Amino acid sequence: MNPYKILGGIASRFPKTIVRLRYFKNTRKPLRLGGDFTKIPNLGTYVFRSAIHNKGNRRWALMADKYAVRSEVARIIGEEHLIPLLGRWERPEDIDFDSLRGGYVLKTNNGCGTNFVVKSGQEIDRQAVVRSLRKSLEFPYAELSGQLHYSHIPPCIIAEKLMVQGGGHISLTDYKIHCVNGEPYVMYVYNDRDEVDHFKYDLKPYTLRWQLIPPDTAVEEVAPDMPVAPDKPACLEEMLRMAARLSQGEEYVRVDFYIIDGNIYFGEMTYTPDTLFNPRFDHYQSVMNGILARIAEGRRKGVSANTF
Repeated sequence: MNPYKILGGIASRFPKTIVRLRYFKNTRKPLRLGGDFTKIPNLGTYVFRSAIHNKGNRRWALMADKYAVRSEVARIIGEEHLIPLLGRWERPEDIDFDSLRGGYVLKTNNGCGTNFVVKSGQEIDRQAVVRSLRKSLEFPYAELSGQLHYSHIPPCIIAEKLMVQGGGHISLTDYKIHCVNGEPYVMYVYNDRDEVDHFKYDLKPYTLRWQLIPPDTAVEEVAPDMPVAPDKPACLEEMLRMAARLSQGEEYVRVDFYIIDGNIYFGEMTYTPDTLFNPRFDHYQSVMNGILARIAEGRRKGVSANTF
């Protein structure tokens, strides 16, 4: 029997233990999953509590599915904002590599950090790629991360066109917009992400007006007359409107986009971002606390349907 299947079966029975272990590993503090919502100390605690509460949430599963979400994105903001799809396969052995011309990205639809970036003309070890993707498909990501909504995603492999951006960056600029109750609140912009180490990147937080937020500063503490950063995207307001439309009905979700040649492309949606525990966020806890305060405000006003 597949050892991953055994391990996943055991872990699926103890999701609270899994998230407590993950929280302690990152913070060296115990995680309290019960108690009054107003006593939640940080956004990371909220995310883990939300993951446990929504373990059977099929909407979450749909929107976190890197393949199935495409139909929803097309319906809500338009197909033109999707990165071109080059293929889909249920088994890595069935990948038609000869049909993949030009640069492309292979990834699984139900996990994190499984991307294979293949540049135009690049030679790859196809068998090694197949072995790695098979391992990723078998790996019980949902169960071992405590994010059981991922277990409701039918696993597959997709190939998307490799999008290329100018400006000297080694990766696409990633605009990650944190939304609360259908409204964008703040965005983090990632640059120069390492192709191998998913957690190595340059990080900058911005207000919705594109003001760079200084370290240890809350969004609300940024002066209204603070200058707008010089590299403001021309399509920023349109991108924020798209994030609002995609996040309707959700208490908290992060919506990611790319901008290529002035065009906006959807990246992904995540309800349980691991990046909250990246050390690069240590100087931006005031921003994270602001997101949690906005969530709490929504609950006081009866806007949110979340009840945990």
